[in-house]
Amino acid sequence: MLENYLKGLKGGSDQRSNMDHAVSDLMMYLDPVAIGNLLLKYWEKIKDSSLYIQTALYFSNPSLLKLVEASVQESDNPNKLFEHIVFQWGIGVEGTHGVKNEQQLLVLVPYLSLLGDSQFSMLWDLCNKNGWLEFRREYLDGMVKSDKERKIYYLDNEDIRSALDRELKFGPHYSVDFFVENYLKANASLQALLSVAREWLDEKKSIEALNLIAQIIAVVGKRKDIEILKFDNYGQLEGGAQIVEDTKFVLYRRTLT
Repeated sequence: MLENYLKGLKGGSDQRSNMDHAVSDLMMYLDPVAIGNLLLKYWEKIKDSSLYIQTALYFSNPSLLKLVEASVQESDNPNKLFEHIVFQWGIGVEGTHGVKNEQQLLVLVPYLSLLGDSQFSMLWDLCNKNGWLEFRREYLDGMVKSDKERKIYYLDNEDIRSALDRELKFGPHYSVDFFVENYLKANASLQALLSVAREWLDEKKSIEALNLIAQIIAVVGKRKDIEILKFDNYGQLEGGAQIVEDTKFVLYRRTLT
């Protein structure tokens, strides 16, 4: 059935009909060698189709990779060839073929600059979720940007400071749990967060900043981290001493360490 369908294609355009979506998706679940040979056989008919180009990349067949490279170079709009590739690969979609190992992502490296911010975000999350930090650090960390949802990529201390500034600006701090969750998802160091938090709080010396760091410590800190809140004259801020005592109470109930 697949061969008959590909054989009947006219080629010369981006094949994106409902049937093309179904066929290219089905290919992802079939024998890689057989599908690779099929794509090679009918490449002239599908070489301008983003769906089939993305499918060809998924299987990492060396011959197909060369043909994909040629198609990208010849395209008037190469970015379009990679639209929605994360979904075509089943990334972030439960119950699909998905990406099984870090090596599969290597074929995307020459084309990372053609991917949009939202796709970067999904690749970032995929690497963090699976512990593929070597790939993320080598190929993604230098290219990531903040997306429309204000997602922060925690690459260094300056990113942490910027994130804290944003949390302070967008208070009240209804999103502290979300802030901490995103930080930990990035496999970033909790110790680095608390170390920067101490310096940041020493600079701000405001009740709002104290409240923010207190909430973070209440969520992920240890008993010893209560000392971070005790900057010079914190007790002179209206409500400052009470915030510290309340945080200490929460910590001592949450953890024994």
